[in-house]
Amino acid sequence: MRTQRVREGESRIEMQIAKWTAEGAVKGRIRLSILRRVGIR
Repeated sequence: MRTQRVREGESRIEMQIAKWTAEGAVKGRIRLSILRRVGIR
C-alpha cells in the first residue's frame, strides 16, 4: 500500500514538473520571438 501511494505521489510530481517545463518552454519561445522582433526594428 505504501509503495503504491509513494509511486502515485511521484507520478503526480513528475506531471507537475512536466507541466512547468512545458509552460516555461512556451514562455521562453514567446520572449525570444518578441526580442527578435524588437531587434529587427
